[in-house]
Order: sequence, then C-alpha cells, then structure tokens
Amino acid sequence: MSQQPQPACWPQALRAVRGWLTPWSTLQRYWQAWSTKPPPAALLELINTVGSGRPLDLYCPKRHHGAAQGVKNIEMC
Repeated sequence: MSQQPQPACWPQALRAVRGWLTPWSTLQRYWQAWSTKPPPAALLELINTVGSGRPLDLYCPKRHHGAAQGVKNIEMC
C-alpha cells in the first residue's frame, strides 16, 4: 500500500508564498510611489529575486531573551 501525501500545512504554505509575494508587490508599489524613474540596479535585482520565488524571511526566529536574568526562553513571534 502506498502512503498518501501529508495534507498541506496552511500556515507554512502561507508563509512560503508571503515570503516572496509580499516583498515583491510592496517593493514595486513603494518605488512607483517614490519615483517615476526605473528602480536602481540593486533594487531591481532584489525585486526580480523575490519575484522569482526566492522568499525573504518575514518572521523573526526564536530568540533567547532574558537568559542573563534567569528568564526562560521566549518565542517572540
């Protein structure tokens, strides 16, 4: 018997899409509101990179806060 694939984890799938779609659309909107000229090469490269599906990490990783004061690890996101 073959195993059926695991159902999609919607929070992970949403993060994966938002990781590239949100920066892609936002960077373009902000630049168009700022200038009528084409974006500079570095910004254009970033827009093209996220537009090709390479996400930016929009969520902060787990961090250890307050360890010096004896506070347990806190997840900030």
